[in-house]
Amino acid sequence: QAVIDIVKETEDQSIWRLTLLPHKSGSSGFNVGSWIHEASVSVPITDNQTRFWAGVIPDWSGYEYPFSHQHPLISHNLLFDFTLPSYYTGAAIDITRGKWWNRIGIANVNANRYDREARHGALVYRIDYSKGEFDGFGFAGVHGKEAGETINLFQFDAYYIRGNWTWQGQVAVGSADAAASN
Repeated sequence: QAVIDIVKETEDQSIWRLTLLPHKSGSSGFNVGSWIHEASVSVPITDNQTRFWAGVIPDWSGYEYPFSHQHPLISHNLLFDFTLPSYYTGAAIDITRGKWWNRIGIANVNANRYDREARHGALVYRIDYSKGEFDGFGFAGVHGKEAGETINLFQFDAYYIRGNWTWQGQVAVGSADAAASN
């Protein structure tokens, strides 16, 4: 997999990011031919720990990495590839306080600005707690519309790393109207 990741931080501490992935970007499953995995800007509101984030943002559900070269396992979970949201087009608030990292936003799910039929907003969020260097937990959710249908997803995940051992777990529940494909 080839990845081109361009990150630029300006003097006012705004962070501009463009990540391109041929074939397997976050948007490739819904916007065929798109290489854009992320095209976002993050601007500090009060300090670097409270930021406004907007653009095309990759999904932040679960503990699995989106890039294949970061996976310790041979295959990528098929449910991860085909059932979870892939990307958001919208805006979010990103707040870090101590061991807590919180993101909450309003966005189109798996749709870009050119998808005139898919302009439906959803509440998207992710909250993480890093207990220490080697363990933590998080939860994420999506509630609203995707492709005109109601979607409600909630997920909890946790990890523990010690030496050569890594334990990761994830539980997801949800519902999506008219979600069956073909």
